[in-house]
Amino acid sequence: MRSKIHFVRIIVYLLLLLLSMGVYRFLHSHFAFIYMIIMIVAPFLSLTFLFIKRRFISLEVVSQGEPITKEELSYVRLIVKNASYLMSLDIRSRLEIKNLYYGNSDFIRVTQATRMKGDYETVLPIRHDVCGVWEYRVDYITIIDILGFVELKKKVSAHAETVVLPGNSSIEKVNLDNVSEGMTESEESAKRGSDFSDVNDVREYIPGDKLMSIHWKLSAKRDILMVKDRVSMSDQQLVIVADLTGDRAAIDEVICLSYQICRRILEENTSIRFMYYSNLIEGFEEKHILNLDALKNAFTGLLYETNDFVKRDVRMYMSAIKPELKAYLLICEKEGEVDGIITRQD
Repeated sequence: MRSKIHFVRIIVYLLLLLLSMGVYRFLHSHFAFIYMIIMIVAPFLSLTFLFIKRRFISLEVVSQGEPITKEELSYVRLIVKNASYLMSLDIRSRLEIKNLYYGNSDFIRVTQATRMKGDYETVLPIRHDVCGVWEYRVDYITIIDILGFVELKKKVSAHAETVVLPGNSSIEKVNLDNVSEGMTESEESAKRGSDFSDVNDVREYIPGDKLMSIHWKLSAKRDILMVKDRVSMSDQQLVIVADLTGDRAAIDEVICLSYQICRRILEENTSIRFMYYSNLIEGFEEKHILNLDALKNAFTGLLYETNDFVKRDVRMYMSAIKPELKAYLLICEKEGEVDGIITRQD
């Protein structure tokens, strides 16, 4: 790490020091003598304090832990911590804001101060207009001495991140009346132990209830048997395939439309099999979505990946690896517009 020396400021300071010496030789006053001594000692004290502060000052970046939506305002906190008894009036940091999914980044320069043995917090309100995992990173801070002669850099490697999911706006582009054409018999229903239902309420046990529906933790707390009252899900599932390849500008709209359609389908108590091409496995990733929590987890996992923006023929891939699917709902860009298309396979 390099230090920066401000030679112009040093030259100006030396000229002022020579001027103070001339004033003392001319006036021979005690005030001029004290002023001259202070100007001689001050640079040494300023640099000594600078190296001490550099050792005891650190930085922490804190973001919101829970995922947010594109409509929400998020807050990033930069906390400068000072473990010494020396104040610092000028601590500079370069906050890099990067979307891990798309790879684009920007930065904000922040100047802060610290008190003695205390923390100083700066809150930055940020609103993101694109989905993704947004990383906030500060790799180093710059500490400047009181006189402004020298800047010292200190490595901190502070970072945090926020997941930005699509919003909950209404769907107008896709006619969902025909989505039943894209449904297929649920593979999960054939698996042992699968339960295609969602918890609606918790009630007391009634003779005849299944043992697998008993809420054991709550029953132990109340000393009576409590049962999860479930709403049955459909034994069919809608297969949704998101085309996240090619045009960078349209991918975010594809993600948002896929998310909104999934929410709408879940409201109909229908399970979802969500698929997209993954660069990590070089194939299609499959997510079985039964409720809103699973929906958020599925899209969070998607956004933690990276995209190479290579255009791929998703329909050809699907017919090759999933020939058993009769039809599915493909969310893709078509003629400059993002839309949902029922895709049938022979």
